[in-house]
Amino acid sequence: MVNHVDLLLRLSVLTNVVIVASMMAVAFASHSLALISALMENMVDLIVQGSLWYANRQSSKAMDNAKFPAGTSRFEPVVVVISATIMGMLSLIIIYESSMRLYTGFALNEPEVAKYSLAAIIIGCSAVGIKIGLVLYASFILKQTSSSSVEAIQMDNRNDTVANGFAIIMYGVASAKPSLWFLDPSGAIVIFIIILWTWLRTGKEQILQLVGIAASSEFIESVKEICENHHELMSLDIIRGYHFGNKYLVELEMIAPAEMTVQRAHDIAIQLQFKVEQLEDVERAFVHVDYQTREYDEHVVSRWSNAVDLFGGDMNGNELKSRRAREEINATWYINIFTLQVATNMVDHAALLIRLSVLTNVVIVASMSIVVFASHSLALISALMENMVDLVVQGLLAYANYRSSKAPDLAKFPAGTSRFEPILVILAASVMGMLSVVIIYESSMRLYTGFSTGEPDPTNLSTAAIVICSCAVATKIGLIIYASYVLKYTKSSAVAAIQQDNRNDTISNSFAIAVYGIAAAKESLWYLDPAGAILIFLSILLTWISTAKEQILQLVGVTASAEFIAKVKAICETHHNAISLDIVRAYHFGNKHLVELEVVAPASMTVKQAHDISIQLQFKVEQLEEVERAFVHVDYKNREYDEHVVSQLVNALDLYNENRPSDLSMSRLVPRQNATSSAARASSVNDSVTTPQATQFRSVEE
Repeated sequence: MVNHVDLLLRLSVLTNVVIVASMMAVAFASHSLALISALMENMVDLIVQGSLWYANRQSSKAMDNAKFPAGTSRFEPVVVVISATIMGMLSLIIIYESSMRLYTGFALNEPEVAKYSLAAIIIGCSAVGIKIGLVLYASFILKQTSSSSVEAIQMDNRNDTVANGFAIIMYGVASAKPSLWFLDPSGAIVIFIIILWTWLRTGKEQILQLVGIAASSEFIESVKEICENHHELMSLDIIRGYHFGNKYLVELEMIAPAEMTVQRAHDIAIQLQFKVEQLEDVERAFVHVDYQTREYDEHVVSRWSNAVDLFGGDMNGNELKSRRAREEINATWYINIFTLQVATNMVDHAALLIRLSVLTNVVIVASMSIVVFASHSLALISALMENMVDLVVQGLLAYANYRSSKAPDLAKFPAGTSRFEPILVILAASVMGMLSVVIIYESSMRLYTGFSTGEPDPTNLSTAAIVICSCAVATKIGLIIYASYVLKYTKSSAVAAIQQDNRNDTISNSFAIAVYGIAAAKESLWYLDPAGAILIFLSILLTWISTAKEQILQLVGVTASAEFIAKVKAICETHHNAISLDIVRAYHFGNKHLVELEVVAPASMTVKQAHDISIQLQFKVEQLEEVERAFVHVDYKNREYDEHVVSQLVNALDLYNENRPSDLSMSRLVPRQNATSSAARASSVNDSVTTPQATQFRSVEE
């Protein structure tokens, strides 16, 4: 069958290659900011759409279960967020350049008139026609499947159609009638204001999905209907559905008779999991079987120091106590509230560091702005611009820290908001990367002009600039030391980003002061200033790329470290002698981890016993600082396959059907074809049965 998503992405990338090559030949010769804006947008589109194509390839091919236990479908929304950031930065740059051309034309009466070119108009019109075709093709695909890549491509080409069409009109009128020269830069401003607004909306939507915003009410109702019609021996208690990228994680809490056997409960529950996971919008479903309704969220109370006591018993296999009285639970609640209040009165070093860093950047930017531009030093201007961006970035990180530290809105974000931090780190990396490219370009142009014309732009020596920048360096060294202290006691991507940011600033500002001082003191060495700016931002660019890569992998869901897996495994194997560990899956959910535990209990054990033993294990694992959420799946025997993968097969339910065919085997299971990545996931089932990746975390007892 034709993979329309992949075909659209390939066509879009290919057409952008042709359009960029064609427009480049005529846009710069026309001196039209509107056409140059359209060209720059298409150049960025080429990079963005190439990234989306790569992301789609990653999410559609057979999963690397060892590296990404929950798949790679979150590559797409991450790339869309980065794309939105880049397009936003580009929009601001073009708006600034266009505003300066308008200012020069009106204030100084020196307008720059665009040159008329029929070839430019023909190429621009052809580009518009092609992109309209791509928009229509994307609309056709979106009627059949949901894909953030296709939506991004559709929006991108729709923006291009409007932008390129408007650019051609503005350019044509301005070049044909010189008295209307202002239409060309004005058109560029209008184009990029629209693009900026559109991409901001798209970026916000994808960020909320990556953070884990709650599923729509329509989706919740569809899952609820499946649960209520599933089996007469199980009733639905709670549904939690929230985004895991574009798809959903679904948590189902079901009530079964307390004396039902584990075997019976497992087979009923796993079929429900399969039904829910066969919905196209679902990435993973977790079915938790209880024997009574709870007045609290067990993923929330697990954070209490005495949470395990809620279910009594001991770890020696003795009979478990019944649930404690509600009065005792309420008393425990008040004790924990008191403990929380005491804790919040202690110094929150992470929040204090972020606030101090923001405050110092406000002072530094205000001080440097007074003296730096008068120096004509690109190195110092680069340092100032970096500090200005840092101020915005660290302000966002402060907001993310505030959001993640306050009590989460569980109705809006059922799994909390801790993923705001890594997302904003990625945004910061995108902004710094774009800024680095701009400064490198400006510095290269100054070097070219200075050497080619023999008339370099000299820098002016300013003692005040050197003193202010030196004070900034000293302050940032202090912040680095404080951040190192904080990171000894807590893991926070915001604090790590602040530390890295200030470390970069210390190096770049020190280097900027040095090259500026030499270039200003000795005019023949003028080139050290722009060359220094290039070196500064090349270093910053490489550093932020490395940081962004790490955060992207964590948001996508890269597997946990071997040390963390070993820590969880040790907890499981010493938890209770009535159960044995089968498999541990742990993968990143932002900076923290989602942990999936598969344990084996006697087939005849009751639901009540199995629940109380397994929930205490969940509590123990969730009390680890690195864990966001843990799910304990109780089975009555080891499985040779991943049940989250097998669920994507058409006749997967037959595996647990009491009347299943006697000759049913893995080789007779049929892959589904109705979801974008289902076939790829299903095609790797037989491989996952035999590969070491699928069994490397099995317990020693097995």
